[in-house]
Amino acid sequence: MLIRPSGRALPWREVARGIASGAAMGRMPSPEEAADAALFLCSDASTAITSRTVSNNCGTIMH
Repeated sequence: MLIRPSGRALPWREVARGIASGAAMGRMPSPEEAADAALFLCSDASTAITSRTVSNNCGTIMH
């Protein structure tokens, strides 16, 4: 839960919906998408990637 300054608690699902609504893709990544990114980074296909942050966040954080 997130506690607002007013003292009103917001359930985590409501907080997540608010974050997702501002995302470039309008949603949060699924657990499967997070697993896919991790599997890619552990695979031989990612051998050229060095010192890089992979943001798997559907555009909730833009760099």
